[in-house]
Amino acid sequence: MIHYCIIVYASLMADREGPRPRPLGRVSTVEALAKALRERILSGDEVPGAPLREAELCAMFGVSRHSLRTAMRSLVPTGLIRYEANYGMYVSKLDTHDVEDIYQIRKVLEAEAVLHLCSHQELLGPAERALVTLESLDGASDWALVRDADLAFHQSMVDALGRRRMSSAYAGLMDEMSLAFRQLRPEFEDVAGIQSQHRDIFNAVFRGDESLALRLTTEHLTNAENDITRELDQFAR
Repeated sequence: MIHYCIIVYASLMADREGPRPRPLGRVSTVEALAKALRERILSGDEVPGAPLREAELCAMFGVSRHSLRTAMRSLVPTGLIRYEANYGMYVSKLDTHDVEDIYQIRKVLEAEAVLHLCSHQELLGPAERALVTLESLDGASDWALVRDADLAFHQSMVDALGRRRMSSAYAGLMDEMSLAFRQLRPEFEDVAGIQSQHRDIFNAVFRGDESLALRLTTEHLTNAENDITRELDQFAR
């Protein structure tokens, strides 16, 4: 009887404490390879529009062609890699239509984020930290640092919605934006102007001024879209 009571008690305690943790499996070769390829693309080691040379990459990472191809295919839905029959896999090279699509989605997601944050200013911490990082830079800073701080500010605003799928979708857009910037290699000469625009958006949200925050966000994104599409048009000539 005592033995039975001990078993029942142990069972009840286990239920109360929740399921026992299971050791996490190690990251697969394909997952690790996909991450490494993504980093190479976003860092500029793989040039936009250039083919991904399987022999070189297999030798570099010490993997089979099958693993490499599987990893590359997993990045096709992200927009970082494209596939064409008789040409193979290559790093995406965005055009004006791609940028227009990206910004159309950005405007929808960021408008919702701004409205949400106008009544939940307690969630602005990550956006403020990203803004402080952006404001610590200047015209002499590496353009990639300005780009990353800029995109981090916008990502943190969307993350504040607390919706995993929206954050994930937006992160994919940010990867494509990074690719576009890498493709154009902008100099970000007007860093002060970029900082001012982000500070104005943040201040409007912090004050809960929905109308102003929406207008500033829309203007900021529209101007950025116009600048990038104009540069892409010139770059294509």
